[in-house]
Amino acid sequence: MKILIGNNKKLKSYYLPNNNYEYHIIYRSIIDNEEKDLKISKQDDKWYLTSTLNFSLYENNQSLDMAQIRPNHNYTLIINDCNEKLFLYCQTTTRVKYRNYKIDTNSVKVGKNSDDIIINDSYDNMFIIEKVNNNWYIRKSRYNLYINNISVDNTILSLGDEIFCNGLRLVWYIDYIRVIRKPHLQVLLPKIDTISIKSNVLPKETLNKSDYVLEPYTPINRERIVIDNTKDNLNNKDIPSLLIMGISFLLAITSITSLIASIIDIANNNSTIKEELPIIIISIVLIIISIIFPLITKKWQKKKPNNEYKEEYLNYLNNKEEELNNLLQKQSLILNNNNPSSDKCLNIIDNSDAIGTRSIKDSNFLEVRLGTSDIKAYIDIDTPNTSLIKDNEIKYKISNILDSNIIRSAPLTISLTTKITSFLIDNSFKTYYIDMLIIQLITLYNSNQLKLVFIVNENNNRIWDKYKYLVHTFSEDIRLFAYIKEDRIKIND
Repeated sequence: MKILIGNNKKLKSYYLPNNNYEYHIIYRSIIDNEEKDLKISKQDDKWYLTSTLNFSLYENNQSLDMAQIRPNHNYTLIINDCNEKLFLYCQTTTRVKYRNYKIDTNSVKVGKNSDDIIINDSYDNMFIIEKVNNNWYIRKSRYNLYINNISVDNTILSLGDEIFCNGLRLVWYIDYIRVIRKPHLQVLLPKIDTISIKSNVLPKETLNKSDYVLEPYTPINRERIVIDNTKDNLNNKDIPSLLIMGISFLLAITSITSLIASIIDIANNNSTIKEELPIIIISIVLIIISIIFPLITKKWQKKKPNNEYKEEYLNYLNNKEEELNNLLQKQSLILNNNNPSSDKCLNIIDNSDAIGTRSIKDSNFLEVRLGTSDIKAYIDIDTPNTSLIKDNEIKYKISNILDSNIIRSAPLTISLTTKITSFLIDNSFKTYYIDMLIIQLITLYNSNQLKLVFIVNENNNRIWDKYKYLVHTFSEDIRLFAYIKEDRIKIND
């Protein structure tokens, strides 16, 4: 099961484990910058949210002590000490169902009273998409609106943007919109079954350089982060009982010996009581201390770790978390530069002369991007044994660092060198995906590195005609594009 937690800045995903019966999310408030522990527990194979000292729980504006986390349901969390409001949505991790709808007007309204996309469990209109001066703008209403997991109020949409609002997920494709199915949803837009890619190329002066420059291939190296537990007494180890008893025994024997010696000197008239009185008093006091020292030490050891140490170690863990985030950003940038999206490839083709610069020697030769997905980062994290850690806050902090070792929205790729034969099951997306792959290939590789061969049915010639004149489809005086028998024979020869 997957849950999404959103604030006024971003939306973050968490996956509830199958085997655990308790899951903790360490959330850092954007108001007071303090970490809060959100506990989710499992009972009878069902996950539950509970109100705690940190969080108050609401569903449909009703305050709750506990609520079962159900798919396609929204919950509200209020951080008690700073009154920050969070949005929590639950969805299953099973394969989603979607349908594509044609955009044949200059505006699309989404909400309860809409004529386009109706959400019966919303209070009013959620957001509106409008075309202004050849750009499509999205504008929110009362609900938090997220574009590619970032909270927005009003922004321009780009090809492939993922929209999330109040449990509704959409993907924007300029001339059509993909709607992920959910309960209480009704779409009145015209349905479409076949998809063709449409360029969303923007003028060069409106782009950042990174939007239209093809970066050279960069190998991604495996990194390592070590979280040390030797610089401080992380495990809060107790003083051995044998050592405590040994010290007490030695102190008692020494004191008793001194006391007996003083008494003997007084009895033998070698010294007076007045002369020996200080030694006698000190010896008695030391005997008493040797008795109560183990008791005091045992009681002290039951106390929690020193607050000053704890704060210092949590700061140390925060630095490690920042180090991890920096490496995640670095690896995400490398992966996206190595495998640019089709949208970026279109901008490169339209605005840059430096195309086809990738080489057959690159380790990701003929690796193409199909979409995005969350993947485990190329980072090894060495941590202390959390089963030996007594402080829950430190334990959950380390656990949260391990759970964060994920590159979000990383390119989902397939290698055409290892997957020599590939096929698409969904006919409605066949043309779209092939268009997407071809655009990437002709952007990354020049015609000396790569040749494209098209053998198509004559009835589908109109679909593929746009690629007939690509330089990649020529080999000497032969065009590697065939839809009649004679051309096929010529290519085969």
